[in-house]
Amino acid sequence: MRNKFTRRPVDRLLPGMQKGADWTLPTCVYVISSMGRTKVGIATDPQVRMGYLQLVCPFELKLEVSVAFPTRREARDVERALHVEFATDRLWGEWFNVEAAPMIEALRQREPVTPAV
Repeated sequence: MRNKFTRRPVDRLLPGMQKGADWTLPTCVYVISSMGRTKVGIATDPQVRMGYLQLVCPFELKLEVSVAFPTRREARDVERALHVEFATDRLWGEWFNVEAAPMIEALRQREPVTPAV
């Protein structure tokens, strides 16, 4: 008999990341910082994502900024562009050895333009 805690589906741990996610949903690009390092990622709800990350991180995390994009595809493209721009500072995965300010500035430059009503 298997212990129910030894193997759990990823979608239970990180909501919104399961295969087949809807690429047309509004999605945010977020910047999280901790101890002079930053993480760039995408999520439909950055506060929830940060909560999950904080569960496994021994250091305090801070959600620096989140910018909403009309679709998950657009958010993913911006996230990837930031990963490329800061590639020389990559520590591991989506974590970078750079203060939050330059990452926030780079994200703000890619913010979607909302039409005036």
